[in-house]
Amino acid sequence: MQVSEKIRSLRRRSGLTLDQLAKRCGMTKGYLSKLERNKQLPPISTLQTIAQAFEVELADFFAERESDGSRSPDLDILRTKQRRPAVKDGKSPYGYVYTPLVRSFRGKQMSPVLVIVEKGQTDAFAHDSEEFVYVVRGSIELLYEGRRHALGDGDSFYFDSRRKHRFVNHETEPAVLVTVNYNYRQM
Repeated sequence: MQVSEKIRSLRRRSGLTLDQLAKRCGMTKGYLSKLERNKQLPPISTLQTIAQAFEVELADFFAERESDGSRSPDLDILRTKQRRPAVKDGKSPYGYVYTPLVRSFRGKQMSPVLVIVEKGQTDAFAHDSEEFVYVVRGSIELLYEGRRHALGDGDSFYFDSRRKHRFVNHETEPAVLVTVNYNYRQM
């Protein structure tokens, strides 16, 4: 099931109208309607907000990955060949593509993802978590609280992601980041 279908299904099972869900999420009815019809994944911060409105885990939007044979609930191994970008055709209207770095987000407080930022800038985002970012390759500029921070290979930063932030890649080569969102309010 596509994420768009899961959003619609959760909304209907909850007995909510688009207007009611929009108020819970602080989004517009039109935007949520577009998400329900679109095959493109929304930003992970948007999914996080919607998950909180439904009182479900972020994992509920993603299909469970196949097991690699580990049976421990405390161990989640994802092999390189199992990784899949969370967008179709490697394209995203948000200025970046993200790939989950675990098989499932279910039951986890942290959400590690690989983020590829092409030349240009991402949308400005704010989401209810703390975030750690490590620049694996390339260079980016972090715009945070009205200030610009130039970052390159091997740099890292930690911030309150409830404040609007965006990444800018001035180079032609993509910047590769590992981000870990910590949602301390998750159920």
